[in-house]
Order: sequence, then structure tokens, then C-alpha cells
Amino acid sequence: MKEFQRLKALLSDDLGELVYNLDFSVDTKGICCIGGELKATVNVICQRCLEPMQIEVNHTVSLGIVRDMAEATRLAPEYEPLILTEETLSLIELVENELILALPFSTTHATGNCPGSDILAKVNQNQIQSPFAILARLKPHKYIK
Repeated sequence: MKEFQRLKALLSDDLGELVYNLDFSVDTKGICCIGGELKATVNVICQRCLEPMQIEVNHTVSLGIVRDMAEATRLAPEYEPLILTEETLSLIELVENELILALPFSTTHATGNCPGSDILAKVNQNQIQSPFAILARLKPHKYIK
């Protein structure tokens, strides 16, 4: 994971394991394609307790290589467009981009396994009173006669 500078910014450390299998081919319509799978184990921060945790990322790659957006709109629906701006393609950048896209938006421990769950449960039990509750007592009451 040390080679992936942008991905490292989203992780808790640069430790982890990555296995990928990519096939480069040309389909029956003459479109250059990249297909395969990425499997990674990475360390991220739990958004509930802010402690490190390990997650597994499994991602299927199905890219159609195109030169511009006009070609991308004509691409078959089974392909995600990969717009090439240069003559060469960096495999490291491709894998890094796909891993970034495959990461979950927000990561948390499983409900029963999160150290932050205990704190949240205590807060919910105590139900902290609103600081504005005292204003309700000051409000004049209307009496019905």
C-alpha cells in the first residue's frame, strides 16, 4: 500500500494486502477492455469510535477504454468508461483509482464490536436533558376556565 499515495490518505496506515487479477482484451465490438478483480485488506478509522479497524475490499473491474466523453456515451452498459488522456496507462494509478472507488463511504465496527457502542448506549440510557428545557417552565401557562 506504500505506493498508493492518494489511497494512504484515506487509510489509518500504509499496511495491508492487495491481490489483483486484471485481464486486458478487445471485445467483439473492438473496444479495449480491462476486467478482473481486486481484493484488499486495509486498515481504516471507525467513524463511530475513531479507533483503527481492518476491512476487506472486494471489487470487480469492468472498464472500457475510450479517448473522450463522446466515446464514453457510446460504451456498452456493462463497462465503466476509462478515458485515456495519454498514450500510456499506469497500472499502479489504475489499481489505486479502483481501490479508492471501492472503499466504503463510512466505515464502522459491527454494532456489538465497537468500543464506541458502549458510550453511545450510556448516553441513550441517560437521555441528557436539553439545556432549553428550563425555558418551558418560564413560559406562561394558559388556563382554560
